[in-house]
Amino acid sequence: MEDKKQLIFRTARDLFSKKGFKNTNIPEITNLAGVGVGTFYNYYNSKDEIFLEVFNFENEQVKKELLSSITPDEDPISTMTRMMILSRDLISSNLILHEWYNKDIYSRMEKHFFESNSDNRMNEIMQTYLGGLFKQWQTEGKIRSDLDAGMILALFNSTIYVDMHKTEIGIQYFPQLTYKLIEYIMKGVTDCSDLTISHSG
Repeated sequence: MEDKKQLIFRTARDLFSKKGFKNTNIPEITNLAGVGVGTFYNYYNSKDEIFLEVFNFENEQVKKELLSSITPDEDPISTMTRMMILSRDLISSNLILHEWYNKDIYSRMEKHFFESNSDNRMNEIMQTYLGGLFKQWQTEGKIRSDLDAGMILALFNSTIYVDMHKTEIGIQYFPQLTYKLIEYIMKGVTDCSDLTISHSG
């Protein structure tokens, strides 16, 4: 029984990667997988549900690749800049992950991840691994000591979300704007002088 679910999953992943979410349908998935539509519904309630599972799988693969690209002895700016650019490039070249920029399904995916916490495991792995690296850099005085791992990762992830609003910001500024943000973020993270900004209210 589990083999059929894996077969459906692999077939859906292949179709989503070639045609995207909108142009893939359940009968096409089941026909290529050689199973009935009823069998599909034994495992998944909808196309949305299987797409979200596929999306989460692809997201984990990207994060693993990002982690494997880290060279601990390299300087922080080179390491984190390369990770940010690699993350952007991997998402842009992956039709499944690129659906995150599709406003028609973005809210559904965000709601799913929030309710199921399905993305938490890889986020915890990223924070655990990078947290140790950040602490090492902080001890060595290479990055600011007032920023925790979660905040640095949030800065890292923010560059990806900017791409979702190319039209509102001005598409003519991309991808240069993303690279500038990466540059400025890394300069801010590695500037160990007093950069604290007071906020009221």
